[in-house]
Amino acid sequence: MTNPRTADPMLMRRLNEVATMRVLLGRGELTMSRILELTGLSRSTGEAVLETLIADGWVREVPPEQRQGVLGRPARTFRFLAEARQVMAVEIGAHHVAAMVADLDGTVRETRRRRTTRSASRAERLEAVRTVIGTPPPGLLAVAVGTPGLVGDDGAIRLCRVLPEWTGLSPAAELGELFDCPIAVENDVNLSALAERWTGAAAGVDDLVWASLGRSTAAAVVLRGRLHRGATGAAGELGWVPELGWAQVRDHPLSFAGLTGTSHGELAARLIDTARAGDAEALAEFDRFASLAAPGLSAIVLAYDPRALVLGGAPAAAPDLFVPALSRHLAPRCLSMPELHASALGEEAAITGALRLALDRAEARLYSTEERLLPR
Repeated sequence: MTNPRTADPMLMRRLNEVATMRVLLGRGELTMSRILELTGLSRSTGEAVLETLIADGWVREVPPEQRQGVLGRPARTFRFLAEARQVMAVEIGAHHVAAMVADLDGTVRETRRRRTTRSASRAERLEAVRTVIGTPPPGLLAVAVGTPGLVGDDGAIRLCRVLPEWTGLSPAAELGELFDCPIAVENDVNLSALAERWTGAAAGVDDLVWASLGRSTAAAVVLRGRLHRGATGAAGELGWVPELGWAQVRDHPLSFAGLTGTSHGELAARLIDTARAGDAEALAEFDRFASLAAPGLSAIVLAYDPRALVLGGAPAAAPDLFVPALSRHLAPRCLSMPELHASALGEEAAITGALRLALDRAEARLYSTEERLLPR
């Protein structure tokens, strides 16, 4: 272990810069005394670090007349310039593609979407993606792409049954010419789990499972605050086990809940309305749907023992009906019943998770002791 007294002075200055940026990013305005308290730096060292970060363009001292709630003699106050750099999240889906640009504190600056079709060719879908990306803003720190399919450690799609010609594709290689920063690629279900932990139904929960029930059946696992991908990126893919009954879940009329504009979706909407009115036959359909889903859900609950189980897909269309029904059938099968929630993010879950992943990659670069970044 390096003795702090003999450590490289340049490295120590960089570590102090990183510590200061960490406490400032996402916290708004902080006084000098609060920054010193959170970093443990001496006043002279803290002042020197802040002057460097101000000169570099990462930090701004807030003028006294612009500070909030100032009484008496104002303390020196600082904020991190999260808008100095940005990240981009990209979602590639069966029926739409989207791109989102945000500051380093997660403030979304722009979102663009474009409809596509499930049958679109690889070339057509990639062209739609390039269209929604447009001309990327200069100085992006990171890009994250969400896509259906099993994503390998190298970012290539190992297997995809959702999109035509998608197996074997490397989204980062296809889109690399558009960006001058690293591109991360992740499965859209995994990203939905990250999103729900960040700002959704399981915010702050370190152990959770996100499961999609409906026209697609898949799950993702977060353990101890980190996405659990498994050895090959296939963790949570219980939809491949026919004995768990996922095919019957997908065939049930309620699997179309929330899918507007189709006759099947309209039937599901009528079942929801009549069940809320107390109709016994409609309520029985919810009970049947839950009984079909319970074996698969209980298998993943017993495997990972999550604190929370978040349900995406159909349950998000009527949580008041789906969640109680699923709870009744799931509880007898589980040694420890997790908190049961419907997704709070719905169709925004995947791109929100891509944004979280992009922010994580950007922060890793920002806090690196080997790469000293500057604003644009």
